[in-house]
Amino acid sequence: QSNDGGFLINFGHFNYSSNLGLLKTNSNGEKEWSITYQHPIIYLEENSNGGYLGVNTYLKFINIDSMGDRDTLNSSSVQYNQYVVGQKTTDGGFIFSGSEIYYSQSSILLTKFNSEYQMIWMKKYNPTDLDIIYGTDDDNRLVIQNSDNGFTILSDEGLLLKTNSGGDLEWYQQINIQGYQQGEHSMGISHFFPWIEQTFDSGYVIILNCFKESVSFSTGNSEMLLIKTDPLGNIDIH
Repeated sequence: QSNDGGFLINFGHFNYSSNLGLLKTNSNGEKEWSITYQHPIIYLEENSNGGYLGVNTYLKFINIDSMGDRDTLNSSSVQYNQYVVGQKTTDGGFIFSGSEIYYSQSSILLTKFNSEYQMIWMKKYNPTDLDIIYGTDDDNRLVIQNSDNGFTILSDEGLLLKTNSGGDLEWYQQINIQGYQQGEHSMGISHFFPWIEQTFDSGYVIILNCFKESVSFSTGNSEMLLIKTDPLGNIDIH
């Protein structure tokens, strides 16, 4: 909901480049303006002048004024990577998580921008080197900033990856729960985003959509699990 009582709708299917856009309505749901774009918007915020800041999957920062007119704010390009989630950081900058796919191998990306929309650093974590499960089409993940100003990535396949404030890897965990399938698409299901939040004891509370070992992925029979971990990602309760 926008500050004027209206609504801003980010519409379109993430995996397809057609029929993507933003629709602005008034408080009664009546259309005020709409725009279309080529790449999905993964971050959107309203600014103080009634316009909006959007960021697409190629990390282009886009200013959208109160009438729907837009212009690009940065010149960075990550054309061969795909970013799926981002958030604002405590220093006024931004953090984004995505994937780099090369010959069917998907690496995990974490990229930091400052408040002037300039890229500060980009880090890549290779699942093969880490011996972890990470699918080439894992679009569902979250990234959060921690109380120590570092970052934690959670994928829908149960991967937890913790970095310091500069993006250097500190630790990683593959969440394994007895009685539930492990492996690509077994800890999560397409279109169900995971959820993570840091707790007061510096651990994490996590929600994952999981499949029992006796149930195949194709049946669609899954359960939502609430998981509590310690500060190093080890499971306390579920």
